[in-house]
Amino acid sequence: MNAPSNSRRNFLKTVAGISVLTPFSTSFAEPLHDSHKTIKKAKNLIFLVVDGMGRGTLSLANNFSNRQFNAPLNWVQLMNHKHVYSSLQDTASFDSYVTDSAAAASAWGCGVRVQNGRINVDAEGRSIKPIFSRAKSKGKAVGLVTTTSITHATPAGFAANAESRYDQETIAQQYLEREIDLLLGGGAQYFKDDNKALLKRFEDKGYSVVQVLDDLIFNKNRSKLLGLFADGHLPYAIDRKNAQQYFSVPSLNEMFVVALENLQTSKNGFVLQVESGRVDHAGHVNDTGAIIEEQLEFDRCITTAIDFANQSPETLVIITTDHGCGGCQLNGIGHRYLDSNKGMDQILKQKASLEYIGKQFLKLGHPDKELFQSLMGVSLRDKDLKTIQSMLNNEYIREEYGFVARDPHGDTSDVDDRKTAKSKSYFLGNLAEYFQEAQFKLTGVSWTSHQHTSELVDLMAYGPHANALPSFMKNYELNTFMCDALNI
Repeated sequence: MNAPSNSRRNFLKTVAGISVLTPFSTSFAEPLHDSHKTIKKAKNLIFLVVDGMGRGTLSLANNFSNRQFNAPLNWVQLMNHKHVYSSLQDTASFDSYVTDSAAAASAWGCGVRVQNGRINVDAEGRSIKPIFSRAKSKGKAVGLVTTTSITHATPAGFAANAESRYDQETIAQQYLEREIDLLLGGGAQYFKDDNKALLKRFEDKGYSVVQVLDDLIFNKNRSKLLGLFADGHLPYAIDRKNAQQYFSVPSLNEMFVVALENLQTSKNGFVLQVESGRVDHAGHVNDTGAIIEEQLEFDRCITTAIDFANQSPETLVIITTDHGCGGCQLNGIGHRYLDSNKGMDQILKQKASLEYIGKQFLKLGHPDKELFQSLMGVSLRDKDLKTIQSMLNNEYIREEYGFVARDPHGDTSDVDDRKTAKSKSYFLGNLAEYFQEAQFKLTGVSWTSHQHTSELVDLMAYGPHANALPSFMKNYELNTFMCDALNI
């Protein structure tokens, strides 16, 4: 791992009372205190969500953590403490057992199940007041932190109303109109209407606008803060860790720490959502190394949240996910399944996401054998090089399972409307699926699909009102739980 910049290192050292230097917590070694039990209502809410994390992803990352760091995830450590309350959550949307992120976040945000693709707009087309609007009416500060575009479905579910989750320009405008105090993530492209007129309107309303880590640290105590660190989503954590061109992009935990520094000055408290959004994306493209690093990055935020809550016992912490994605699982391979342990060592060799590698191949116009070996720890065969080149040449069409060659002399009517390899996302999906069988043999990790899954997901709560958490709940019921805790 490359060393962090001096500004990054010094910042992490000087943030008062927040343990962010080590990947895993030492604060969980002692029982968490119960001073919050004398507090009837929460003043603050920290809502940590790892988008797209199924139980298989959690288990895989925990195995990886034990192998690399000789310690379980903070998530797993936290579940052992009597003052932390756990629940299973049903994630369905209004119209499907399998939710998308918009419907899932809206269920939390407004307390009603909506159709997939909508943001806090019900089946009759009515806009329902989201939780941030309720919190603002009580004088609380509100903030969103994410590794996706800040206008993406999960953050929007706490703050906006839209018939389509893809109307991200409108969502950006609503953030300004509703005076969301802090916004940190990607999505700069959605704030550049009319030659950056929207950004100017944010500045005119008193927001500091920042685009790199150093400026974020310099502005950490501003009352209104807009940080946009990529045109779209932030690069994957594995790429920010290893690729020098991304060193100026803050980590999720660094953005989280700045958010706490900013929002804790609100005399009436705050509500803060922090999302690790690219676990979901890594699940969609079945990228094992990327999904583990995303999960590890999110896990460091748990330490930060619990340390803050221990210092500010009026703070309720909720840790959860909205749905699974990809159906990731570590399977038994080898004699007596012993090669599954070695699989963790193979995953350690991966130094970049398939997204990053795919971008390099697209830029070059051909696959690079040495680059792939250095970043994936896998040697490409001549057959692999030819297949990848055929993808780049748009000579292969991805079927539901596997690949079929395009016949230039045959009937192509059934494939003319398909996405082609000229699409970056299509090529990356091709690349990931092509290597699935090889990756399974090396690591034991397999996937059920490139889509969301319907499994019940985990939820934990710590702080005031946490003991009221039911052992099983439907996702929309969490809104009532949060509003009751905050008395809003």
